[in-house]
Parts: sequence; structure tokens; C-alpha cells
Amino acid sequence: GKVIMNKIFLILQRKSRFKLARCRLVGGMGKKTSTVLRFDYDCVIYVNKIDPPFKELLEEWKNILESHFNNDIGKIQMTKHSLQFEMG
Repeated sequence: GKVIMNKIFLILQRKSRFKLARCRLVGGMGKKTSTVLRFDYDCVIYVNKIDPPFKELLEEWKNILESHFNNDIGKIQMTKHSLQFEMG
């Protein structure tokens, strides 16, 4: 999980025109409270010098992820503040 998260962060950091500061694992896996049967990874990426709305940023990241991981990424759902997807 952390390996994939770091890979995604580095790809976005390299290809995005926005300045990505750092990435942090949060949620159940970050707090080590997830169960063995069902878990996911929640990742927060901190971006410098950007204010809401985040639509332009998220659309750019969605395009980067789709082009880089084309067959390894499921449908990406975009909300007002996040991208949600499955890998594998």
C-alpha cells in the first residue's frame, strides 16, 4: 500500500503543473485500525499555493493517473475535494 501510494505521489509530483509538497497516509491504515477482511488506503496530498475550487487540479491528476496506469486503475470518481479509485 505505501509503495503504491509513494509511486502515485511521485508520478503526480513529476507530471503536475501544481506544486505538490508531501503525501500522508491517513484513515484506518494510517492509524493502523483497519480490519484484515476489508481495508483501503486513504492518502492526502498537500499542494502549495492553491485555493478552492480544486476541479482543475483534480481533473489534471485524473488525466495523469489514467494515462500512466491505463490498465491497472479502475474507474476514477471525482468529488469536490478528492479522487477515488482502485488499483490492480
